[in-house]
Amino acid sequence: VIASIATGSGDDAEHTGDDEGLYDKMGDGVVVLREGTARVARVAVEAKNKKMTMAAWQKEASGAMKNRDAHGFIGVCKSIDQMPNKTQLVALDDFGQQLVVCFDPDSDQPKEFLALVYQVVKMHTLTTRNGAGEVNAQALRLFVDQSIKQLDKFNRLVSLASGIKGEADKIISEADDLSFEISRHLQSLKRELAGVEPATLAELGDSTS
Repeated sequence: VIASIATGSGDDAEHTGDDEGLYDKMGDGVVVLREGTARVARVAVEAKNKKMTMAAWQKEASGAMKNRDAHGFIGVCKSIDQMPNKTQLVALDDFGQQLVVCFDPDSDQPKEFLALVYQVVKMHTLTTRNGAGEVNAQALRLFVDQSIKQLDKFNRLVSLASGIKGEADKIISEADDLSFEISRHLQSLKRELAGVEPATLAELGDSTS
């Protein structure tokens, strides 16, 4: 999924999990960030399907970035129970270049949230690379905090919308079932009445008046 997001953003992505890097095989994937036609920075990507602490993820990020000569990092967990502190999104550094996100590609979870995480890492990685030591660290940390809060808010809204859609679909389904039952009942009644003589119908009408 990250590869398709990267390609759609004008960047290059490749699977590297089976390939030796500078030291070992750490780093399942690498994204090369572009500015126009220039290749300006690299982001290491690591996917895990097990519970890891913040310290373990920081070690993983450091090793993957060093091994793949990368400047940013995106970690992906499949379950919220596997995330540090069981939160949807975790920042491993103060500059927004290393984020870990909970995302299961096999679920119906919208990939827009992952795409936003990708853009945040990309933007902060390019900012620090292009700043060449002139970046206002305090201002950048504040911006990172705001970015993560906005991502968290976006994810809550998406989850809420999905829940509302699910309830709406359920209501529509039940309404369709009810409509079918009513139609079936009326058709059955119509067939029953079709075999009744008109005089009998008149009598039925008199008896109900």
